[in-house]
Amino acid sequence: RLAKVSIRYQDPDTAEVTEISKKFCVEDLSDAFQNTSGGFQFAAAVAQFAEILRESPWAKKGCLKRVEQTLEAVLRQHPEVIARGGKAQSEKRGNELLTLVGHAECLKAQEQ
Repeated sequence: RLAKVSIRYQDPDTAEVTEISKKFCVEDLSDAFQNTSGGFQFAAAVAQFAEILRESPWAKKGCLKRVEQTLEAVLRQHPEVIARGGKAQSEKRGNELLTLVGHAECLKAQEQ
C-alpha cells in the first residue's frame, strides 16, 4: 500500500456533501502522465494552474503554456472530464478555462 487519500467536497449546485476514500498501491501507478486517465490529467492541470497562480513553492518550475497545452489536449481527447449540462455548456466551460489560462499567461508576462 502506497497511500490512502480522502476527499470531501460539496456540490455547488445541490449543496450535497460527498466524501471519498481510496487506497493506492504501487501497482496502481501509471508509468507516464500520458497513460493516466483523462480525469486525472485534467485535475492535475487545473491543480498546477492554481499552484502557479498562488506562486506556490511546489510550482516553481510550473509553466502556464504547458498547463494550457495539457488542458487543450485533454479537452479534445476526453471531453467528458468537463461534461455537465450538455455538450454546448461543456464546451463553453472548457473554453472559459482556456481563456483564463491565456489571460494568466499575459499577466505573468507583463510582470516580468
